[in-house]
Formats: sequence, C-alpha cells, structure tokens
Amino acid sequence: MYEFASHCIDLTVYLLGQPDRVVGSIMQGIYSSDVEDLVSSTFIYNNGCSGAVMVNWSDETYRKPTNIVTIFGTKGKIVADKHAYKIFLKEADQNNGFHKGWNTRYITDFAKSVRYYVRGNEFTRQLDYFVDCIEQKRTDNISSFAEALKTDIVMEEITKDAARSLVEEGVTPQTSPVLAKEPKRPSMWRRIFK
Repeated sequence: MYEFASHCIDLTVYLLGQPDRVVGSIMQGIYSSDVEDLVSSTFIYNNGCSGAVMVNWSDETYRKPTNIVTIFGTKGKIVADKHAYKIFLKEADQNNGFHKGWNTRYITDFAKSVRYYVRGNEFTRQLDYFVDCIEQKRTDNISSFAEALKTDIVMEEITKDAARSLVEEGVTPQTSPVLAKEPKRPSMWRRIFK
C-alpha cells in the first residue's frame, strides 16, 4: 500500500480528486505473509464517475513499476502511461488535431528537456522544481501536505474497507486487512494417485 499503491492513489486524487466512497477493497498477500502484495479498490464519486485502482508488485508481466491510466468517456477512451497517451475517439476532433479512431502521442513529442538527468525526466523535473522552490523561497507549490493528506485518507479508507470485507457474521474482525494466503492444495492428480 505505502510503497507502490500510494503513488497510484496520489495520481488518481490529483487527476480526479478525493473519492467520495471507497468500496470493494482487497489487500492480498501473494508472496508475503504479513504485507499486501496486491491492493485493489473501487473509487466512487458523487458526480457519477467511478474507477478502479489495482496495484500488484508481484505481476511478472512488468519489468519495472508501471502506471497506466485508462479513462472511459462518452466520446471515447484515453490510455496513458509514461511513454505515450492514446486516445480513441468515436468522432474526429479536428480542432485538436485528432481523427476518428486511435490517436497516439509519444512523450518525446511534447516533453520538455531537463538540464540534467537523474533516474528519468519526470524524477529530474520533480527534483529541479523542489530545489527551485527552496532557492526562490517559494511556498506556492503544486504539491502540499494538505494534498498528501488526501492520499493518506484514501489509503486509510482502503485499509478499513478491506478489513470490513474480511468480517464474517459472528466472527471477530481480523487485526490485519491483508487477505491471508491459503496453503497450496494438492492437485487433483496427486489426490487420485496418492
């Protein structure tokens, strides 16, 4: 939750705001016993929007942590990651240079260059911005403790929702919201030939 999911949740809060409700949360151990390897939750907004956040550090199909944002709308769909954004439109939008169907814009087409490179352009830009704020004694920054608190509140709501989902009628709630791993069961063939 606090290692990988926090960044994804923070990005969601930045783009869409703090959700009005958090439901259907799961915190599951895959390789770990006491720590969640997978966090999944649905965010509900009073304006009619909803969305799901799913973070799984155990997914072997990704070599590095990857954020992928997919937004469905009435006129199409947007898929964005750190390399590009793709927009699918049901109708052309000539004013913005988009045709009907898929349109792709790569980060190299619109990213501003950085004066030095530290672990990626976006990380370099963040460090540069932080140093500039200190040197210029600026307090009007794009990220604040109040904004960080919103992300912390959402993570707490996910944790509480995940714990509630593990409560069975007449059973005391677990102290940890991490869905326990079940011991591996022998396969059907092992049971037959045992």
